[in-house]
Amino acid sequence: MVSIRGNAYGRWVRRRRALAARLIVMPNMGYLLDELGVLLRAYRRASKEVALLRDRSMHVTAASFNLKAFCSQESLSFLRFLPNHIGQLAVLLQIDGPISDPGYAVDPVECLCIVLRRLASPARWSDLEGLFGRSRSALCHSFLTTLEVIAHKWGKLLTDWRGDSMQERAPLYAQRVKDVGASLDRCAGFVDGTALFVARPG
Repeated sequence: MVSIRGNAYGRWVRRRRALAARLIVMPNMGYLLDELGVLLRAYRRASKEVALLRDRSMHVTAASFNLKAFCSQESLSFLRFLPNHIGQLAVLLQIDGPISDPGYAVDPVECLCIVLRRLASPARWSDLEGLFGRSRSALCHSFLTTLEVIAHKWGKLLTDWRGDSMQERAPLYAQRVKDVGASLDRCAGFVDGTALFVARPG
């Protein structure tokens, strides 16, 4: 599997190489200095992008995920579970066998940690690369595959009571919002509340 970053790195390397070749040839062809300046700025930008992508790749591959390195407070903050409970949860959810792909293999506990971290707090995949020591494409693939495994094994236990409840309540919420003078006649959402309960002091 080739990541988006891998494509970007290759593209910037090719661009830098092409710009370097043009910089070597152009002075002999009689181009003006201002034209060479534009080309030189483009070459410097390509060189900078190559260096940044190389450094980021080295940073990600240097990191590795170790659940035992988390203290209880960090684990609760990042994953919403204690470290010793995550292994038990992986067994209970029957996430068995590593998530394998030609480019990587992720063990079940790490797969569950990826899912828990992503669900605990929204973060871009690139922000999680340093934590797990994996590329964003590997993290995304592990997340989606683990969710598919969980949904396949336990999807029958999920219900749509919340959706049914909102179908009944949404028109009531929209009408109440409209009654207090809101400009929208179909608004049924609240920034600081949940879909079912909205409570404020006083």
